[in-house]
Amino acid sequence: MNLDTDNRDQQMAENLIWLKEKYPNKKIICWGATSHFLYNSSLIKMEDKKMQKIGDDYYANHRMMGDYIKEKYGDDVYTIGFIAHEGSFGFNRPITIDSPLKNSLEYLIGKAENANYFLPLKNISLEGYSSRPLGHQYMTTDIAKVMDGVVFNRYMRRPYTDWELLFYIFPENSMWKKKKERFIQYSKERKQRKKEEKMKAGQKRIKQA
Repeated sequence: MNLDTDNRDQQMAENLIWLKEKYPNKKIICWGATSHFLYNSSLIKMEDKKMQKIGDDYYANHRMMGDYIKEKYGDDVYTIGFIAHEGSFGFNRPITIDSPLKNSLEYLIGKAENANYFLPLKNISLEGYSSRPLGHQYMTTDIAKVMDGVVFNRYMRRPYTDWELLFYIFPENSMWKKKKERFIQYSKERKQRKKEEKMKAGQKRIKQA
């Protein structure tokens, strides 16, 4: 599998550099996927070898937007990632975030009493601790080498689409209505499949008994 974001990441970096050069005295806040914003991307190693190969060792061979930006502006750029102790993620369907392993940063922070923390990573070594800033999959790379700070959420809630708000903001856009209808239909079909799978599993147990 090739993620094929070479041109995309370079173009995003060029766009951001253009904005910064146009407004040199302004602070700029960007929001996006951690995979694009991290730097030293060639250091990224996933704990699960299959996950590493899913991207054809992509990070080792391709520069991400954060690499270009950090190279250009150095410490003037501050990159923040996100990790979670547990919860769920995903758009069309919920994917569970399991409780963290004991050798992970999530487990270490999770031992504290509060629900949310911000951890500056400058001058901190977290070598030997895994973390899950990329798709909630374990990364063995020291997180402090690829970002400047990290937000910890004890419980992550997956995003959802507020269809009524979309209709209110864009009443003339009929595409939202079609998407909502498809999403509702998909949800119904998924629930039906789960129901049928449970019934089959129950019938199998009865036969085995």
